Amino acid sequence: MTLPYELGEMKSENGEVLRYEIEVTASDLAIQLSTIIREYPIYKEILEKTRSPKTDLYFQTAIKEEIYAVIRDLCVLRWYRRNNVPVPDGEEVVSAPPTGICLLLDQIWPDKDIPIRFAEMSLKDRLNLRYRSLRSFARRSVDQGSAFYCRWKYKGFPENRPEGKGSIAVQYVDGVDFQRRSDLVWYPGSGIDPARVLMYFAWPDHHPVNAKVIQSIEEIGINYVSLNIHSAECSNVPVWYPSFNGGKKTIVLRLRPGNRVEKWIYNMGRKLINEINYWSEFYKTFNIRLHVIIGGRDLKYIAQGIAFDLMVAKNGLIAGKERSELQWPPVAILGWYPVDVFFTWAPRAAHYLRPNVNRVIASVAAGYPNDVVFDHKVIDAKKLKDVLRSRGVDFTISLFDNAHGPDIAHSTANMERFYLAFLDWLLEDPTVGILIKSKKPSVLQRLPRVLPVLTQAEATGRCVRLGDEFGRLPVDASLASDISVGIGISTAIIEAAIAGCRGIHCDLTHFRSHEFYQWGYERLIFDDLDRLMVSVKGCKSGNSVYAELGDWSPFLDRLDPFRDGRAGERMGVYLRWCLEGFDEGLNRNEIIRRANEKYHNRWGEDKAVIL
Repeated sequence: MTLPYELGEMKSENGEVLRYEIEVTASDLAIQLSTIIREYPIYKEILEKTRSPKTDLYFQTAIKEEIYAVIRDLCVLRWYRRNNVPVPDGEEVVSAPPTGICLLLDQIWPDKDIPIRFAEMSLKDRLNLRYRSLRSFARRSVDQGSAFYCRWKYKGFPENRPEGKGSIAVQYVDGVDFQRRSDLVWYPGSGIDPARVLMYFAWPDHHPVNAKVIQSIEEIGINYVSLNIHSAECSNVPVWYPSFNGGKKTIVLRLRPGNRVEKWIYNMGRKLINEINYWSEFYKTFNIRLHVIIGGRDLKYIAQGIAFDLMVAKNGLIAGKERSELQWPPVAILGWYPVDVFFTWAPRAAHYLRPNVNRVIASVAAGYPNDVVFDHKVIDAKKLKDVLRSRGVDFTISLFDNAHGPDIAHSTANMERFYLAFLDWLLEDPTVGILIKSKKPSVLQRLPRVLPVLTQAEATGRCVRLGDEFGRLPVDASLASDISVGIGISTAIIEAAIAGCRGIHCDLTHFRSHEFYQWGYERLIFDDLDRLMVSVKGCKSGNSVYAELGDWSPFLDRLDPFRDGRAGERMGVYLRWCLEGFDEGLNRNEIIRRANEKYHNRWGEDKAVIL
């Protein structure tokens, strides 16, 4: 199907953008399909060999990825019919590839008056698939060949680990700068011996680390290792590769596929088992008991959890933290947070983790993880605000954008409207200032209508784009502003509110089922840009009608009940309790239960819950 679509412009029957409907539908169908394949002998063998409830989650997540494009086309075609939009000849059906799990879709197809057609792959598509397979094989061969060289060159790995005691593995993604988003935000104040912490680099999770990053890690005193030769620019970073079994027991599948569906199950099972074997050896090599990950939408994270499940007495756990406001319908986040312990900003986050589609064991409310930097940021923000005042600004707005495009909840057209409304106001009013903290440079680069107006605005000296966007905290802008505005249900606005700033959501996705609409419609959240602009301009004029615009003070305890600069410390202490539990020989469930009890005694019973 080639029907044109803009998911951020198309609305479901409940008035919300179509993207939400697609996510929920794809998750529901993926769960149904995972139930069907349970009857296949080859899947039963995979379940028997992996012995983990997370295996179902792995396949559910993989199924969703496989069928997502087909479900999107279904929902788009259904939207056309629902809104009586003419459909060209030949576009009345949804095409699906006649491979893998898609072949089972017609058994659970939710809308029988929209037929599904299985189209054979073209020669070009088959060649492209073959090319990608060969390229992947070539990359693995290069890596494996490099492995022997690296093990010869770097004979020693971290030697300062306490003998016999488990370690914490930390995935490097955000970096180690504590003034920005940091992968080690939990470490200061944790009381954990740095010799028991191993940070690993695994490109393409991040850009190759440079000498400055390595120096910062060495100053902290923790160990580090690269998992491939592409992950670090420095030649002296040790590289680890698995020993290619080396006589150790690994999981293998005995059954072979007999049809296309079984072939897909078999291939996904092989992929899962390869990941399990890899991470099992990693955990054994470095004696890992805790694995702190960035989490989110990657099958390897689920495989990491299964690798721990296969260890004796489930002798390890995965921990992750909330990086953004949990806002999606619960079932839509299938496979997004596949951790055992999930550190959230507030107890209300547990609502979005139920039903427990991610197999999370405990939700632990610790507060906004970067709150320790707020006091320092206030000083820098005052300097920035003084600069704008010197240029005639008496009212400053911070703007926070998001990714946009046809497949995203935020359309490019809406993002352009958002920016142009504020930039045009700045050009009209010489007392208005704007600070822009973009999600990443490509967001603005892909807004051709905005760029020339932005250039004019920047030329006034009253519009400032904050650079080095990745990992930069929103408070760099919001603390220097009179009010902040974010597109959609904006995580940046929640961070601004926790820091004590005023902020409003410009929700052009019309996600009216979100609780913020009950908290303060057209005070904290708007679904109409024109009405939002009227309110912000009224706020600037000092009109008392808008005195409470963007004021989150009645709800701050529900966003972050602590707000004391100690969120990272709470996370770290909880992790230390878990590490101590492993030292004592307890199993994972006993460790989490005991850590929760300690957390209850210190911070309250509602702050750590079993899901």
